[in-house]
Amino acid sequence: MISMPGFGKPTQPVLQRLSFLASQFAILCFIVCSSAALAHVKWFAPYDLLCPPRPLFSVVYGTFFLTFCGFMMPVIFVTAYIDVLLAQRAHGLNELVTKVSNFFEPNAFLLLRTGVFLFLLAVSYMGNVLLTPELQTEWPWVRWLQLLMALLVVMPKTAFLTAIGLAFLYVCAIYQYGWFHLLDYPIFLGVAAYLFIMSRYGEEKSALALTVLRVLTGVTLLWAGMEKFAYPEWSFPLLKERPSVSLGFDPEFYMVAAGFFEFTAAFLLMTVSIAARVASALLLVIFSAAVPEFGIVDLVGHFVIIIVLIVLIFTHNPIADTFNAFKNPTSAAALFVVLYFAALAAIGSLFYAAHWLAYGV
Repeated sequence: MISMPGFGKPTQPVLQRLSFLASQFAILCFIVCSSAALAHVKWFAPYDLLCPPRPLFSVVYGTFFLTFCGFMMPVIFVTAYIDVLLAQRAHGLNELVTKVSNFFEPNAFLLLRTGVFLFLLAVSYMGNVLLTPELQTEWPWVRWLQLLMALLVVMPKTAFLTAIGLAFLYVCAIYQYGWFHLLDYPIFLGVAAYLFIMSRYGEEKSALALTVLRVLTGVTLLWAGMEKFAYPEWSFPLLKERPSVSLGFDPEFYMVAAGFFEFTAAFLLMTVSIAARVASALLLVIFSAAVPEFGIVDLVGHFVIIIVLIVLIFTHNPIADTFNAFKNPTSAAALFVVLYFAALAAIGSLFYAAHWLAYGV
């Protein structure tokens, strides 16, 4: 047994802790590099929302959840500290980022309209879906409405009609599949809100439009992360069918790791400045990398969020300005840690409460 000089206590437990933390960091890196960590399981595997999720206490006190909570605490603190510090002192970097944002933001409306145009053409061609691949419908008029919406979004002045159409299809999906199921996809309401605001009010309201889009995209990803904790069993057949996806890791561990990565990336996307762009870029890489693995269904299903993430990479996050105003980066970072775990508790509680309200189980 090795002892530290002058202390007489073994260093092995310390080395074990450091080794464990290093392995957790490696796992997070693996999640980032995995081509299918964020594939939407409902598109590729059986699911049943009538089946109750894992009990909340079973999730929290599971084998890996609290371990990841402990690991994420310093990760969030350091990330937020560096982000606020850069925002306050890295003047050259901030000037460069501002120039990029000022150049890109006037073109964001065009990019998003183009993305929505291509997406609506694709789902119109498929002909039997409401917004995403698992939302199948027998209503024949849906494909023609989507085609009309695709044509309307081309022109800025008529894009608000496409926004109304997206909201209408969202309501139709709620009618057919229930409101709890559609809590997976508030990003479509974010896109609709962005198109409506920009079409009707133009650049004078662009900051509001981008903020709504950012928040509802973040909420979509927070919810998806929570679903991985509550329903990991949905993904187990997919992981068994495609063992390369989990790289040999225990499926339980893999799903907790994937859930934390998605939840954390979404939280950063909504709250910080430079790190929000990095988180958006990582998510973009992962969603794009899943396409060769899962094919055209994944490309169509994720096309809107891919376009939105490109927009978020190159646009300013006004929510971060509140935290950047802190004189002490340490205080801001500590607040970020509190907000992160408050969000984890709030989204978790809301997920289980919403499921009980929707299905009574």
